[in-house]
Amino acid sequence: GSDPAGFPAEHTRGREEELLAELAKLRAENDQLQTAYTTLYDSHRNTRAEVLEQYKTEFDAAKQAWDASSIKLGLQLKNAGVYAAEVKRLKTELMAVASERDELKSTNVRLEAELKAEKDERGFEKSVRRLHGETISGLEKKVEDLTEAGEALRRETEVRSGEKAASERKEADLIERISKLESNLSTETADHAATVEKLEHQMEVNRTLESRIVSIEKEANAKILVERRMLKSVEEATADELGTHASRTRDLESQLTSLKDELRRERTKRTAAQSRLACQSRKVAGFGRAVRMLEEAMTSTLSGQVFKTRRLKEALSGLRTELDTERRSGGEARKELEGARRVIADLTRRDTGHDAMLELEEEVRSVFSFPPSVEIP
Repeated sequence: GSDPAGFPAEHTRGREEELLAELAKLRAENDQLQTAYTTLYDSHRNTRAEVLEQYKTEFDAAKQAWDASSIKLGLQLKNAGVYAAEVKRLKTELMAVASERDELKSTNVRLEAELKAEKDERGFEKSVRRLHGETISGLEKKVEDLTEAGEALRRETEVRSGEKAASERKEADLIERISKLESNLSTETADHAATVEKLEHQMEVNRTLESRIVSIEKEANAKILVERRMLKSVEEATADELGTHASRTRDLESQLTSLKDELRRERTKRTAAQSRLACQSRKVAGFGRAVRMLEEAMTSTLSGQVFKTRRLKEALSGLRTELDTERRSGGEARKELEGARRVIADLTRRDTGHDAMLELEEEVRSVFSFPPSVEIP
């Protein structure tokens, strides 16, 4: 088979297959670059979303724990204030009871002193009665008065003792209540200390989480920078490769232009050689007819025409010599024509890739979305 220009088609098919294979390779590389870029972009976006979501979840949990601990701590501080006020009030009441007890003690001492004085006075009256001879009735009256006074003093002492016992019971009750309040206060204080320690631990956990989040963000940013550098290097390599392909395309176009010029010259030479060959063929045919006519004339007029025959032989020899010369020049023209045909065939083999290169350029424009007005880099 042959192409419309009359050249062998196997060369064109081979070149087209090579160009199509190269185009498929470029498309595969472009798909790989697009896939790598999409993967890097999705990885960066997913990593950032995961970090932000994790940070938000941990921060919300820490904030809820902090709010709950703050509310509990406020209630504990409020209860501690109430307990402290109650303890202060009870201590004031205990001091009042202690003062009252001291007053009762002093009153009891005073009454005991008065009772002792009455007893001494009664003994003195007895001695006076013995000494001065008072009447027994007067002394008995005095004794009765003293006895009544002692009885009243005893009753008062019993009343005071009951008041003292009640005061002591009240004091013991107050002491017990104070001890309970102090125990509750110590328990609440311990709970408060535990809560404060728990809150400090939670704050430490929050700081650890914040540092972890910062480290995760730094790691993600470093990874993103590395991926961007990789993507940039891939883009630069792609740009370099595209520049190399563009340079090769320009070189091929330059070679193609020079080959077209050479092909045009060779076709001109071939046309001139074919014209000369046709002219030589016509001359050879004319010389052949002239030789045949001369031979026929010589044969018919051989007898009696020696002079004419010699002239004819000389003319025939000259014609044969000229015919040989024309034949040799015709052979050289054929050789020149064959050489021109070989050159044209070689140029044709190299020129068959031009259409494929144009198709490759169109494919590259469609893949990379280059408008027709922009030169391929």
